Amino acid sequence: NMQDTNSDISRPDTPVSGLSSPEHFDYIEEPIELITYNTQDLSFQVNPQALAFLRSLQSPLAVVGVAGMYRTGKSYFLNRVLLNKPSGFGVGPTVNPCTKGIWVWGKPVQGTTAEGQNCSVIVLDSEGIGALDEDSDHDSRIFAFAVLISSFFVYNSVGAIDENALQNLSLVVNLTKHIHIKSQQNEEVDSEDYAAYFPSFLWVVRDFALQLVDSDGEMISPKDYLERALQPQKGFSDTVEDKNRIRRLLKDFFKDRDCFTLVRPTTKEEDLQNLENLELDDLRLEFVEQIVQLRKRIIGRVKPKTLNGRLLNGDMLANLVEAYVSAINSGAVPNIESAWTYICKNECSKAFEDSQDIYERILSSSISHRFPINEDELKLFHKEAKEAALEHFKHKGVGDNKENYLKDLKERLSEKFLGLRSDNEAEAQRLCNTFLNENYSVIEKKLKAGEFTKFVEFEKEMRVFERYFMEHGPQGPYRREILLEFCHSKMASAGDYFLTHVSNELELQQQMSQESVSRLENELRELKEDSLREKDELSRKMTSVESERTELAAKEQSLREQVNTLKQERDQIEKEMRASAKTARSESAKEIEQANSKAWEFEEKMKELERQLSSKQSELEEQNELHEQKVKYLEKTLEETRKREREYMNELKSQKKEHTDSVKDLHSRYDSQIKNFQTRLESENERITELERQLEEKEAIYDRDSSKWEEAELKYKSMVEDLTQQIETFKQKLERKESELKKKLAEQSKETKNSTGKLQKKVEDLETKLKEREETLSKKVNELQSENAVLTQNLDFSNTQLDEIKKQLENERRNHESMMNSIQSASSDSAKQEAAKEFEKFQQKYFEDLKRMEEDYEAQKKSYISQIEELMQKNNDLELKLKLENNETAQENKKLSESLEVLTTEKTRLQEQLDHLQNNYNSLTKEAEDKLRKKSQNSRKTTRRSQHSQLC
Repeated sequence: NMQDTNSDISRPDTPVSGLSSPEHFDYIEEPIELITYNTQDLSFQVNPQALAFLRSLQSPLAVVGVAGMYRTGKSYFLNRVLLNKPSGFGVGPTVNPCTKGIWVWGKPVQGTTAEGQNCSVIVLDSEGIGALDEDSDHDSRIFAFAVLISSFFVYNSVGAIDENALQNLSLVVNLTKHIHIKSQQNEEVDSEDYAAYFPSFLWVVRDFALQLVDSDGEMISPKDYLERALQPQKGFSDTVEDKNRIRRLLKDFFKDRDCFTLVRPTTKEEDLQNLENLELDDLRLEFVEQIVQLRKRIIGRVKPKTLNGRLLNGDMLANLVEAYVSAINSGAVPNIESAWTYICKNECSKAFEDSQDIYERILSSSISHRFPINEDELKLFHKEAKEAALEHFKHKGVGDNKENYLKDLKERLSEKFLGLRSDNEAEAQRLCNTFLNENYSVIEKKLKAGEFTKFVEFEKEMRVFERYFMEHGPQGPYRREILLEFCHSKMASAGDYFLTHVSNELELQQQMSQESVSRLENELRELKEDSLREKDELSRKMTSVESERTELAAKEQSLREQVNTLKQERDQIEKEMRASAKTARSESAKEIEQANSKAWEFEEKMKELERQLSSKQSELEEQNELHEQKVKYLEKTLEETRKREREYMNELKSQKKEHTDSVKDLHSRYDSQIKNFQTRLESENERITELERQLEEKEAIYDRDSSKWEEAELKYKSMVEDLTQQIETFKQKLERKESELKKKLAEQSKETKNSTGKLQKKVEDLETKLKEREETLSKKVNELQSENAVLTQNLDFSNTQLDEIKKQLENERRNHESMMNSIQSASSDSAKQEAAKEFEKFQQKYFEDLKRMEEDYEAQKKSYISQIEELMQKNNDLELKLKLENNETAQENKKLSESLEVLTTEKTRLQEQLDHLQNNYNSLTKEAEDKLRKKSQNSRKTTRRSQHSQLC
């Protein structure tokens, strides 16, 4: 149907979504210059707009190029046959060529291959051969360009395939001069070798008026007509050899060749000058039917563009055009092998980059929400992405150098995987450490609060902490090693804490001992005033206490040295453990077990240290008990001394005077000691006052921080409530909008269904009416054909009767003549005269009857002819009417289809809008939850810092 318009050609999807997508190009319904000749610098130029159009296309694509003598209607042929348009490529009524260089139509035509596969068809129009303003070398180059670029080559000529037409195709002789196959074509190449690289060939003969019959009058096909014209001429002259060379090269270059003939579009000369403005109804019906058949033949069985057995896409075709033009501009000959090498390099480079993008996108989509991940999962995702990338490269890469690019691609993907694995390990380290530090803070608080009385209790808590991390901790590589390193570090710190705690207990016991000694000194100082006799003994006891105190200090120093030694051992073990933990990631399970054994040794040493501390503590307790016993003994001795004092009071009174001087001396000495003690007491009181003042400042800071924290908490609570309220409001709005959109979508869907049903019903009615009309017209045509056949039979029968009557009359004439001759020879003159008169009468009657019969025959013949013409006219009118109705039905079906597509598009748009709103709602909800979570975490961290400062 010539009224069908070209449907829009949708750009094909890429093998991988978002990758290798062709450049965007807005198709236009007009021709674009592809290759032009610059007369200033004498070089060919490629139009960037045309290259962009070519690069926007994907394979398979076909290139239909048209060439021919100038002013032979090539452009009109392209517009009517290939584009199915009255106008498109430039046409004109003058002898000047309308097309210069090579032009391409700005929108691909939808076609199908011989196998039925959809294919984008590119239409090329080339400059006419033999233009007045160009030379033969220019024509040869344009012709070579058209042949090299096309996959289906149409040669357009007028009249018939005769010697003149073949001479106009003498450009094929120069194709080997302007086209090389090999990169170094030093020796002669057989012309048949070019056939593998040349397109299919179709010779279209315009204004063909001959009958396709052979010498015997048998019908032949246009292809047979072409093959007969290409048969070699007989003779051995140079002229005959030149003619045969053109025929031979056409047959060698174009193995796949065919021919098609077209009658003159119209019989009116004035219409031939204005063909582009004529409608199909103004053209000859036979011409319209032929161009419909020719369009189906070209567009319906088009040959995709290939090179070296590889389907070319738009980008490869654009590179091919650039390579050919660059070769000619540099003074070289377009070389198919070099152009193929150039295309292979570009395609491999592009496939190399696209494969890397595919690898990165697949990995990103696989691990974007799960990063970091375990080593095995990362390797699995790497394997899948690598296989997809390599498969894409194998599919897209071409040429002999493909394996080198493939090797480089594998190395590049391996480098990317190593970098990703390093990032995965670093992120796993960070998340694991963050998780461990956050969850260990609870154990640390218990440790600082003194809830662990023994190291074993802390060790049990750490075991629980390890199990919790393995069950709920972040995933990632080496998480077990990270946990061991962290636990060893914290256990070492806990060991330091327990050692420090034991040291503090020793200092406390020492302080208690000092207080006991001070109390005894006070008691002894009171006894000095009354008992000089016990002075030496008490002094000796004080000296003994001092010596014990010194001994305790020495023991304490010894314990401190042991603690320092243990600390050094612990530091050494910790360093060893850290080193083993760092190397454990790259070592085998055996080294990990060795590290674990060292850890157990360290734990055993810690337990041994704890036992030693326990033993030291028990020894200190025993010493304290011994001191208590000594104090009790001293108290008992003091009681006895007091008793003896009462007994010897009288004696002491008598001796009081003697000892007055000595007592005064002692008083002075003890007074000085008391003053010293008072001074120390005052300094201690000042220090206590300073500590109390600092405590008050700390309490004030705590109160201020507490009030700030409460205010912040209230503020955060109000913000949370406001955000919650906003979220609820937004949810309600979204729900309302969603319900409205759903309602609107349902209504529009219902309307669409109703409209679709109506349209389908209308289409069915139209199809029914069309079928009825076709049946009626078919019946009428059959009736007319039968009437025509009857009239034709009557005419034939009348002709036969007329011939028989003529024969009878001729026989009668002959009989009469013979009779008259016999009468004339046998009778006298008078009888001859009478016979002559009778003969004249008879002859006149005969001629009158003959004339009357001829007139009747002519009248009957005219009647039959008029009836046949009337029937033919009716038949043509009915066929035209049927065609118009078919066109109207097709147009109406197209309008209905477009309406249905518009409704479907609107439905899709509304659905996308609904999905977009739903995504916005989800993103806003998630964002609000994240903000609340972050604020909650910040408030908890602020609370922890304030509590930590309070504890400090």
